[in-house]
Amino acid sequence: MRKILFYALFLICFSCANKSQNSKKSNSFSLKEVDIAIIYSKKLNNFPCLLYTATDTIKNQEKIGVVFKFDVEFNPNKESSNCNCAIEPGLGGADDSIKSFKILLKNNKQEIDVTKTLFNKEESILLNPFEKFNKRLFDKNDFSCVCFDSKKNEYLEYLNKNYLGGRVFRKVTSKKVPIFKNVNDFVRWFNNFNNGEFEVGFSNKNITSGNRFLITNFSFWFPNGYFNVLKNYSEIMIEVELENGLILEKTRQLKMI
Repeated sequence: MRKILFYALFLICFSCANKSQNSKKSNSFSLKEVDIAIIYSKKLNNFPCLLYTATDTIKNQEKIGVVFKFDVEFNPNKESSNCNCAIEPGLGGADDSIKSFKILLKNNKQEIDVTKTLFNKEESILLNPFEKFNKRLFDKNDFSCVCFDSKKNEYLEYLNKNYLGGRVFRKVTSKKVPIFKNVNDFVRWFNNFNNGEFEVGFSNKNITSGNRFLITNFSFWFPNGYFNVLKNYSEIMIEVELENGLILEKTRQLKMI
């Protein structure tokens, strides 16, 4: 009888532990879909930071890059029947970790991995809506961005906020520059989402929830003159493999002017 009781208690404890490991964190989020597009640069007079337009058309521009964003699924606290309306979704962080991240150019004969080619030096801001990229519209009267001054070899943050009295700028220390310098930077940050060491900029300073992550676009640039490579390919593909085995993919057909 004692042996039966012992085994019963063991199975109950094992079941609870296993359930605890597999259950999602309260008010967290999971990655659901990924999207990608080509971008090209655009400068406005008297505007310090680089603006970009998302498109599926390759243009012979000096500055061409890519932008990607994720759709997410929120995991609310299932233990409570109360409404969490006042709590920003996804504050519990990400349930997922990224195992590998690739951006590929393809045609009917070959493909190349361009992930390591992409880079950033300063923050760029989306200028126009494009399919799912329309959740972060550019407002010239309400923005903040970080720019690299190559002459002074320093970063400056520009803000144009009505409540601040208009356009102002301030220096940014190099250790706190809120820019992902490459795709590896982005992956490291995502896999340490709740780690205060990793801070990001864009229009959402210090992304702290799945809700802010959802509306943020991540842009990276090719080296100047990369049009000569891009023109040989008809598709761009993003492939994100998660630690749980799930693979998120998106392929976009490219057009040429």
